[in-house]
Amino acid sequence: MPTMNGLTLRPPETFSRTHTEHAHIAGTFTVATRSGDATASLVVRVFRSNDPVTADDLCAALTESCPDADVRVVTLPAGRAAAMVRAGEYRLPPEATGHADTQVIPTYGVQLMLPASDDEHIVALDCSTNSVHGWPAIAEQAAAVAQSIHL
Repeated sequence: MPTMNGLTLRPPETFSRTHTEHAHIAGTFTVATRSGDATASLVVRVFRSNDPVTADDLCAALTESCPDADVRVVTLPAGRAAAMVRAGEYRLPPEATGHADTQVIPTYGVQLMLPASDDEHIVALDCSTNSVHGWPAIAEQAAAVAQSIHL
């Protein structure tokens, strides 16, 4: 069972018997890098789908929304999911930041969309950071969380 900072990533057995529609978990975590700690944000959310969808459908939608990302179908213990790995940047104009120049903030992330077997819900996981040095370890932690999802 994966753990992070002593916390178990698998929910307790009773969680599967609770109402999870619109449930979400959000937080941050850090990983050590050679240039200091890197922080990442992680969100896991369950939401209702308007229509039954497959991992292939979700993969096509992610590819359309972010054509420069690496998007593919992956197999998890809970089933097939669409996974997207992306890298990019945010550009903040001087008037928004008070700095003389445009501020460029890199971003690295992964998004996972897992259709539930009931054809009514989707589990979405999103993890991102602005640390190029922390990204490999952060991606590993996101993968561990994805592997721990049980429906």
